[in-house]
Amino acid sequence: MKIKSRKIFAILLITAMVLAMLPITAFAVSVDYSAAASYITVDKTSVAADGAAKATITLVPRKADGTVITNTDDLGANDIWVKSTRDAETINAKDNAGVAYLLTPAALGSATGASLRTVKGSAIVPTADGEIKFELTSNVAGEAKISFYTKRADDTGKLLIGEATVTFTADAATIDKVNLATSNAAPAAGAEIELTARVLDASSNGIANQDVTFYVKKGTGSYAAIGTKTTDALGRAKLKYTVTEAGQFYYDARTAAKKYTDQVAAGLSVVYGALSPVKIEYITTASVFESGVGKVATFEVKLYDAYNNVNTTAAPTIDVITKPTGATAAVTLAGFTADNTYKFTVGTDKDGEYKVRATITGSGIFVEKTYTAQKKGDPVSIEVKLPKTKQSLKNTGNPTLDLDVKEVDAAGIKIAANAADYVVSSSNVGLVTTANNSFTVTGPNDDKKFGTATITVMHKTKNLYASVDVPIVGGPSALTATAKVTDLNAEVTLQLVDAQGNVTFFGGAADDDYTVFAGNLAITEQKSLDKDTGKGTLKLKAAAGGSYNVTIVTKNGIAKSFAVDFKAPAPPKTIQGAASVTMFVGARGFVADGVGKTADFAPFIENGRTFVPVRVIAESFGAVADWTPKNAAVEVVTLTRSDIQITINIGSYVINVVKDGVTSTVTTDVAAFIKDGRTVLPFRVIAEAFGAEVDYGPKDGPIEWVTFKQ
Repeated sequence: MKIKSRKIFAILLITAMVLAMLPITAFAVSVDYSAAASYITVDKTSVAADGAAKATITLVPRKADGTVITNTDDLGANDIWVKSTRDAETINAKDNAGVAYLLTPAALGSATGASLRTVKGSAIVPTADGEIKFELTSNVAGEAKISFYTKRADDTGKLLIGEATVTFTADAATIDKVNLATSNAAPAAGAEIELTARVLDASSNGIANQDVTFYVKKGTGSYAAIGTKTTDALGRAKLKYTVTEAGQFYYDARTAAKKYTDQVAAGLSVVYGALSPVKIEYITTASVFESGVGKVATFEVKLYDAYNNVNTTAAPTIDVITKPTGATAAVTLAGFTADNTYKFTVGTDKDGEYKVRATITGSGIFVEKTYTAQKKGDPVSIEVKLPKTKQSLKNTGNPTLDLDVKEVDAAGIKIAANAADYVVSSSNVGLVTTANNSFTVTGPNDDKKFGTATITVMHKTKNLYASVDVPIVGGPSALTATAKVTDLNAEVTLQLVDAQGNVTFFGGAADDDYTVFAGNLAITEQKSLDKDTGKGTLKLKAAAGGSYNVTIVTKNGIAKSFAVDFKAPAPPKTIQGAASVTMFVGARGFVADGVGKTADFAPFIENGRTFVPVRVIAESFGAVADWTPKNAAVEVVTLTRSDIQITINIGSYVINVVKDGVTSTVTTDVAAFIKDGRTVLPFRVIAEAFGAEVDYGPKDGPIEWVTFKQ
């Protein structure tokens, strides 16, 4: 037994010695790693996001005992995983032979990360120094945190053994394009939208710290700056903006190098819709219409929203409220017109008075029109006018216009005249010619001819005639601009004129646009030059007072430069004491800013005049009352506040006022006097002294209450 035991022991000893001489790679032995002992270095913490620039991370994993895993070791079951905070990097892991193995972005960004063993097919072996190298590239700007894990020896989970952060930067020196988006492309007027501009390099990386100026224009108008923002780390700049006018607007976003309209020439379109209407009005002014079978009264109404935008979608409800006995008064709805009015007709088959109501549908808001229908009588006069849309004739381009001729009876009913019943003549056939049986007149078609021709229209058999002057103007050669300024807002009226200074127009098929160069002024409204009148309007807004230069250039190259002087509005008035005081005749109770209070003296009426106690009003308005002398009958009452001093001499008809250092007087037809130990004055006098507004009531009888407002 001893010999056998010794043999077994010897065999075991030899086996142990042999195993001790074998390399560790012969078996897949689980090894615990040390997060504290392992370390990571990175050669560059910031590289360009161009897909070529590299950052190299060196990982040196160590065992729990602190020893380095070298190329003589096998990572074995303790494979290494690499995980990124985003899936935008390309990482190549290199083994001890320098061979690179691609870790795909999708794998890096997955829940488990990319396994080095999976990529290679077997564990990547470190170099002799225990290093594993990882090369990072990316086309996407931003920060990437790379984490390295290994499996715990007891297989209870992953062990984080190190992390490195690399920032990929956009090429700030080269802006490739500016993108622009809106939070709402079809908002209602008055709604706030958010504009987001993104400044990108050639690799579509966002560029930080770039100033972006946002612009807006309405329709075919000119762009005006509305604000500047700086891009964030992702190259984004955001601006919130509100437009209260309905219609189509366009936005642009610009840097010093690029703008959104480089890509989309028209700009970013946002169409603002009118809100539900809150106001309705009649456009038709006629009040007498022809009656008879098939005859109608024609009306037009206009609807407006809270921002005074014309609403052309909410059709009103039309009702005939009163009509003559037996009248049908049929209502026919024609709908919205090109002039943004709503048109309808009401049958006038019977003589008499009609009343028609137009109501904003679904509301209690309405307007009514009362009119009379009667048989048309014989005309007693005629009316000749130039058409509203064309008040002159150009001297070139074979110009024509149609006269508006109406016959008018004794009741004022106007009916379009029949040209065959009239003769039309011109006072200057060299300027304007006429034709038989026609109300159309023709200009000279000669750019050297200017002036005015009087056109007379005469009935062939009746003593009816009327005349109208037709100006002959040249083509546009200049533009006038007249600015009406209110504080920081200006409305500019533009008008085309010819070489003689006459009002003129382009006369094309459509209204004429123009470009506005307004610097730092905001263009809040821009209306084209009317094709038939040559008139346009422009609204400007300044951020601060001062003189601003504006240049207008028409599409035909006519330019006009002018200065607009804005003045900052006066600061809001600072009210001392109560803003409003109401006193009641015969009562000591009064109201100051809605709060009930009690005085020791009541207003009273004497000889038809309403008197109030001076001290109550003064103290309510924040003034201090004093008087002299103190030991005898009062002779002088002084009311003092930080901005005003009022001196009242008892028995005097003159009150002295010093306000903000300026002295003035208030004269009264009833001298200040003492009643029951209180100084009293007519209520209008004390109001004027303090510069307050006054109201009273009722207006048709003895005064019962008086209100003072600062």
